[in-house]
Amino acid sequence: MQRSGTALALSLLAVVATPAPGGAQDPGTARRSFAYFDRNLTVEVLADGGGVLHVIRGGRSRVDVAARADDGVAAFALGGMRGDRLRLGAAGHGAVEYTVTVPEQVFLHVQLPDRGYPVLAENAPAATYRWAGQAEAHGTGAQPEVFPTYSDAAAPRELVFTDRTALRRLSFRVQPGDFRIETSTPLQLTPGRRDRIEIRPAGEPMDFVIVIPAETPEFTARVGDVVALSIRQGVVLAACAPVVQQTLADGRRWIDYTPNRGWTCTR
Repeated sequence: MQRSGTALALSLLAVVATPAPGGAQDPGTARRSFAYFDRNLTVEVLADGGGVLHVIRGGRSRVDVAARADDGVAAFALGGMRGDRLRLGAAGHGAVEYTVTVPEQVFLHVQLPDRGYPVLAENAPAATYRWAGQAEAHGTGAQPEVFPTYSDAAAPRELVFTDRTALRRLSFRVQPGDFRIETSTPLQLTPGRRDRIEIRPAGEPMDFVIVIPAETPEFTARVGDVVALSIRQGVVLAACAPVVQQTLADGRRWIDYTPNRGWTCTR
């Protein structure tokens, strides 16, 4: 019997539970598989305690999750307006450990509890992410994952990075609020012109998050001699590839690059 187009579409979104083989798995570990056909996925960790997330790339059309908590119960669900957010949580404040297997070609963002925004995940066969629990982060002097480097009520007309190879990740967030520069390593900026900011990072490649007020009419971000992003009369244009772009339900725009791996720019 031939299935209708509606029935087939619903079957593609079905959640598939896979029981653990008897005797071969830790009974304290929760496991589940989700059918997944989108090209973008955000893994959002919501646990209060510290922990570790292992991401492994492989397979097709399926996301596998394994989770355990030292003191409590680990849980996870696939949600979001478009069904493209894997939320990892836990009841309790003990350490948690998650292992997530995603399809090879998925553009993956990871949002950890001690970061205020998702970051573009490494496009490597495997990667590990760690975070501090709330008690550790607020009570023992643990260092944050990102550092506020610069802020102003309005964006400059031009932001210039002098060295592409020093940029491991370059993320732009166009959203309401002030203009901000956040970095994965503490960075000191020398005071200069407010309408033009030049950044000359030195040392190991680092992550930059540039938050641009949504009402900004004109803005240009250059990396060396090329334009990575521009805003003209309020229209945002990402001018390099590969790039991961997302428009959230509330209108925020996220643009993510990994410049030190190489890219092609049109301007």
